[in-house]
Amino acid sequence: MGVIEFIYASIWLWRKLRLLRTFGALVYLLNGRIGLTTLFGAAFSILIEVSQYLFQLGFSDIDDFLFNTLGAAAGACIAAWAGPRSRWLWI
Repeated sequence: MGVIEFIYASIWLWRKLRLLRTFGALVYLLNGRIGLTTLFGAAFSILIEVSQYLFQLGFSDIDDFLFNTLGAAAGACIAAWAGPRSRWLWI
């Protein structure tokens, strides 16, 4: 893998994880549980993918589902790590 391909893959991965990271942080602030937040992120990602398939508005891909779910879990972990002192930052 060359440098250009590595940079392209890194940007693609960052964009995929970024999509639902904020969603995960906000849902975590509402329920306070990382596992439940991850499930909400997975359900929301499935909703996005099914909508893309039904309305032919893009490409439905299992990678999108997996990375969106990981992004929601990462957002929840970041919000849990930041703690209640940083609630003002998210809201």
